[in-house]
Amino acid sequence: MRLFIGIPVPEEIALALSHIADPVASHARRVPPENMHITLSFLGEVQEEKLAGIIDELTELHHAPFNITLTRLATFPGVFHAEVQPSPALLQLHEDVIARMDRCGFSPEQRRYHAHITLARSRDRFRGASQIPFQPLQFTADTVVLYRSHLGGSGARYQHLHRVPLTSGSS
Repeated sequence: MRLFIGIPVPEEIALALSHIADPVASHARRVPPENMHITLSFLGEVQEEKLAGIIDELTELHHAPFNITLTRLATFPGVFHAEVQPSPALLQLHEDVIARMDRCGFSPEQRRYHAHITLARSRDRFRGASQIPFQPLQFTADTVVLYRSHLGGSGARYQHLHRVPLTSGSS
């Protein structure tokens, strides 16, 4: 099964992002609002016998909820996305998740962490993305989710396998 760990985007923010993306992403494969998230760790194809260990490690996450700020719209090859401000709380959570998954046998990615929310994918360039007016958006990250990705002809469908609430008083 194909797994990753992320922070879900609240419905009202996901719907706003989807609406904002309309002018630029009409020719692209859009990410449905219910699939919008911030990836913390991509695990890839995982044997089912590793699932219990992954869940055990995630259950031991102890972080307080924190604010996520979306700062601007941007592109990198094939991806139109909303940039996420790399706050200390987000970076600390990311590092904790990576360390826990390393203990489960998943090597950390070699590239630098770039927090973002993917809005659309395309083989073509996204023209006009930088011209879209964008007021920063903010929401509270209060949950980490272990997702299973089901790939299909019309795009991926994400299933929540395990949810970990971020609770006040955690560090």
